[in-house]
Amino acid sequence: MLQESATIGEVEGVIASGLQSAELLAELPLSEQDLKIITHHIRQTIANEGVVPGTRKLRELAPCTLACFLVLEGIYGYKGGDYWSGVEYDIGNSLANVKTEWGKVFEEVLDRFELPRFADTGGHRYVTPILGHGGVPDNCLADLFEKLLLPAVLGRIEYDGDAAHLLDEWQTRASLIQFTDKPVRRFLLHGGRAAKDFLERCLDMALEFEETGILQDAAELGLPRRVVDRFRAWWEKQPRESASSGGGMAWRVRYRSPVVRLDLASAGLVLALPRQTLAPELVRTGQPRVTIKCDDRNSSGLLLRVHRINGTVETEAVEIPVNASFGALEILLTAEGQRVKDWIFEGITDNVPWMAFEAQSFKLITSRPLPQREFWILSRQSWELEGSSVREEAPTWSNHVARRVALEERQELCLAQKSFPRASIQVDPAAYVQARLEGGDVLAWPPVACTGHEVYVGRLPDLVVPSVGAEGAWGRASLHVTRGLSVTGSDERRTISLNELLAAYPKQNGPARIPLSDERLLGRDAFGMFTVKLRGRLGQDATFRLCSLPGFSVALLRDALLPDAKLGARPVTLRLEMPSNIVFGPEAIDGSAAALSAPAEEGFRDIRVRSDQTTVGLKLQVVRNSTLEKIHLEVQVPRLEWALSGVQS
Repeated sequence: MLQESATIGEVEGVIASGLQSAELLAELPLSEQDLKIITHHIRQTIANEGVVPGTRKLRELAPCTLACFLVLEGIYGYKGGDYWSGVEYDIGNSLANVKTEWGKVFEEVLDRFELPRFADTGGHRYVTPILGHGGVPDNCLADLFEKLLLPAVLGRIEYDGDAAHLLDEWQTRASLIQFTDKPVRRFLLHGGRAAKDFLERCLDMALEFEETGILQDAAELGLPRRVVDRFRAWWEKQPRESASSGGGMAWRVRYRSPVVRLDLASAGLVLALPRQTLAPELVRTGQPRVTIKCDDRNSSGLLLRVHRINGTVETEAVEIPVNASFGALEILLTAEGQRVKDWIFEGITDNVPWMAFEAQSFKLITSRPLPQREFWILSRQSWELEGSSVREEAPTWSNHVARRVALEERQELCLAQKSFPRASIQVDPAAYVQARLEGGDVLAWPPVACTGHEVYVGRLPDLVVPSVGAEGAWGRASLHVTRGLSVTGSDERRTISLNELLAAYPKQNGPARIPLSDERLLGRDAFGMFTVKLRGRLGQDATFRLCSLPGFSVALLRDALLPDAKLGARPVTLRLEMPSNIVFGPEAIDGSAAALSAPAEEGFRDIRVRSDQTTVGLKLQVVRNSTLEKIHLEVQVPRLEWALSGVQS
């Protein structure tokens, strides 16, 4: 990044320009060679001027250079809790009288560029933010690999592609997090979107290396070369239980986190418990059970059907209505009398009188501040929403309402009610500048899930790229597209620079819209499952997962969802419209929940669903280029129940 012959003023100009669009100082592509150039200038200034006068000169002429020097020293020199010894060694002078002044210069640079100060993370006033802006120091990388990446790769910590959920789970594992170096913990838990992006890139690296034995180039991964090189050396020394080698086991325990979803049709919430993969010894004599408890109210339970296939024991997916407000929702999975796994979701409380849900998927948002600019807010009707107009609202529970909000710019959003303090709703500033998907023909009803992928059955959505930040803010960004695994275990990958796409779809008085139907992205035959990852500077990352099934549809007679007055729930029929390149795979329907009938007519198939079933698992295969891609869909059967409302006891 820096020319060896550059003056200290020229170095300052390059660094200051780079900080215009950075979230962390470590985002600047400064190498160890750049550190040598910076160190030379700072050391020479101190040697020529003296420690105190030299500090004044650096503050006046090269504050950004000094700030980056401190961060790079943390990356390459921090060891065992000692930071300043390495700095003093490289400068060749004691800094006892100016450590505070150097720390203040660092804070002034953070304030100047509105960069995070890590003020609420504990630790030393200056060293903590210096290390935070460096990410994970070299000497702490092994802790990151051992205490987080490896457990996630081997399934010991639940990871569903969302780094925020992984960190929530990690914090419950005292044996891991409490023995992880403090710089790693502070950066991952308090480093904001940049830390989340860094972790997801590390997880992508580790998962692919474990599955394929291929370690991508640092530039493709969007990670510093030092991280990739150290990971390779560390990984190859580990005696580990490889997920891909099998180790004599045909199964792997996997617990998938439940999803709490806003359900406008039932004017309540729904708890969706995905399929759980259990150890065979946990289902020897009976069925596993899921128990749900809302606050101090009586708990309710449900036995889960299990299926045994090739040594794997899986439960069926279930959906359970949540018909009343709660402060805490506890979900407990038990088997053979043992507590297997539990989850807790926070609800509406006196301190936080609202819940937030994603605008399109209606999934509960647990991250704070809110990572999106469009969402639903659920609260009591007596609370008024201030700071934004409401696009849509729907009654929910008793005396509650859900309001959909779409913020166009940074706004102060809060809930207000007489005699109560205002309840602030904080939105991450980065949400206003994140790329997003808009439009497309979504398979909306009945609800169909596809392992975290949004299902599109016609026109594909557009990728919307905001026009923000300094010139060239998206200059290093690229799109990485992965097509789902075929039955032979192979996948397809392609990478294209964002600038190349923006040349064809330029911004016009606002964001650029790049259609995913562009053949350079999903290909000419856009059938199947795709993961689209936007990788730019840390803090810009976005990941989109979609399943494209043009011409596919699911129809369900709504009248059949009403219960019979005497017998209760009734059997229903799902009718599937299936293009010629979509076929049923072996064991087309999970379990005995439903029966596949003969073709109703050409291009259609009927599935008869039993009266006690609320979900149907479909195992499809997409034919493309003489290969088959497996796709697992979960179709929800949203049955209705009779209830009395407004009756006083």
